[in-house]
Amino acid sequence: MPLIHFAFGGLHREGRKQEQLKQFVEHILTPQNLRSFVCPEFVPIINSPNAKWGDPDSVRVTEEGCLSISMVESPPVALQPCDVSMISFVDIPFKKIKNWTPSEHYGKLGISFKNSFKSSNNVTKVSYYTLPALERDPLVVKLNKAMNSNNANNANIKNNLRNQLLHYRKPGVLWKEFNGLFAPMRISNSVSGVDIEKITYSRYKIGYDFKSERESRIITENAGDLITFSKEDVLAIIVPDEKARNYLINLSNIDWLKEVEIIVYPN
Repeated sequence: MPLIHFAFGGLHREGRKQEQLKQFVEHILTPQNLRSFVCPEFVPIINSPNAKWGDPDSVRVTEEGCLSISMVESPPVALQPCDVSMISFVDIPFKKIKNWTPSEHYGKLGISFKNSFKSSNNVTKVSYYTLPALERDPLVVKLNKAMNSNNANNANIKNNLRNQLLHYRKPGVLWKEFNGLFAPMRISNSVSGVDIEKITYSRYKIGYDFKSERESRIITENAGDLITFSKEDVLAIIVPDEKARNYLINLSNIDWLKEVEIIVYPN
């Protein structure tokens, strides 16, 4: 099955399509590299049943410069944020990308790789959890048991479970509580006063269907780490329209492109 990396989706969302194409050529096709980026991900931590919780949406700065927050009944889990360095892919057959709805968010410009690239770079599928009964999710339960154990042998187990949840799990749908009651807060001082920030999946609208992304990932040690590919790894280049296809065909400085199929994203 093709493994597709859609590139520079932020420029797509800003309507800067030509800039997106130029960045794709400069930073991916010319050096034959994929660069990892940082994404905030979250580890579900089971809360005590009778605990009280500060509601992030209620935080206010008083006239005296103090913080005011309303306490409510805690949600079943807390979400521990952590930055994860990754390269993301879509695991989907070409014949199905016409109906791949996340293209509205990520755009239609990408590079597709063969199975050999997938296996040699430990590309791993993401799986998804749901809000109801998240505290009973087997992996979440195992992690929390390991965290609450004093057994010294549990350190590696705890680390492996945490990485599984952090690296390869995320919500199936962005439920409204994730950006509200569940949201971790970052509070800091600035020149203008106190800054209050909720750490969430802020690039996505409430109700966004993460499952539809069919995501797979390479996890890297640091942001900016590079994964190199050869022309033999490439199955095809995918472009949004015929104009972009012609632009790539006419490039004179990337010889290997002449040996790779360039496909216009189906409408």
